[in-house]
Parts: sequence; C-alpha cells; structure tokens
Amino acid sequence: SGLCWALVLALAAQAGHAYNLAVGLTFCGINAGSMIQSTADRRTTLAFVLPNSVIFILILLTGETGQSQIIGVNLLLLTSLMVRASRRAERDYVRAARLRHEAAHLADSLRQANIAATQAMQQLEHAASHDPLTGLVNRAVYQTRLAELMARAGSGDGEVSVLLIDLDGFKGINDTYGHAAG
Repeated sequence: SGLCWALVLALAAQAGHAYNLAVGLTFCGINAGSMIQSTADRRTTLAFVLPNSVIFILILLTGETGQSQIIGVNLLLLTSLMVRASRRAERDYVRAARLRHEAAHLADSLRQANIAATQAMQQLEHAASHDPLTGLVNRAVYQTRLAELMARAGSGDGEVSVLLIDLDGFKGINDTYGHAAG
C-alpha cells in the first residue's frame, strides 16, 4: 500500500499536484498517528481527526481529475475504518482497564484471605500446644520436647536434667478445675 501511495504521489507530481497531495497525505498521517496514540478517548480523537479529514475528502471528491476523486473515495474509506477502529480501541482499552482493576481487587482479596488463614493457623497451633488455663505449653509439647532431648542425650549430643517442682496451693486448682486441668 505504501508503494501505491508513492505511485500516486509520483503521478500527481507529473500533473503538478504533488504539493497539495503531499500536504493532504501529511494530514492523513497526523490523523492516523492521533488515532494510534489516543485509544482511551474516542470522542476527543474523532473531534481532532474528522474535521480535517472531511474537508480533505470534500476537496478531493470535488476535484477536477479522476485521480483526485479516487483518492477522495479511498480517504473516505480510510476515515470510516479509522472511526470503526477508534470504537474498537476505546472498547478494548476500557475492558483492559476493568480487567486490571478486577485483578488488583482479586489479588488484594487473596492477600487478605492469606493473612487471615495464617493468623488462624497460628491460633490453632497455639491452642494445640498450650494450656488454655495457664498459657503454658501443654503435656503433649512437654513430652515431645523431653523425648527429643532424651534422644539427643542418648546419642551423646548433650545431657538432660529434669526438675520437678511442687507448687503450694496447686491442690486448689485441681479441686476447682479438676485433675485433668491440674
């Protein structure tokens, strides 16, 4: 298509119309560039493109030569395609922006859910390993840690000492909350 336009420009130069055609093609290029750069707002782009395109089309269609009229028809078709493309570009831009917003919202939602799940796991781990009454580690943790220490000491990697403490007044806890709690 670039060769065709170059041929038209060369033929117009022979007929003495090269300057006018070059100016017109420059406007077409400016219009096409503005269409490419302004995908987000179709109305603003069309407000820029249509006035000079319509004027140039009318000049060409009312021209005295067949070449001028053929170029005018081609420019009319090109302008129609540009209007159609601007609608599609704006629609695609809006859709992409909406999808980006939804993806960001979903990512934030997943991040919040992950934080909540992590906190719940920490609470469950604490509840499974600590006595709710005293907040101290429970018997299961004590037995696991003691078994680990005994295994290390048995392999010659350290020593173990166990100290039992009798707490005064602990009988009251047993009597009030039961032997299992004590």
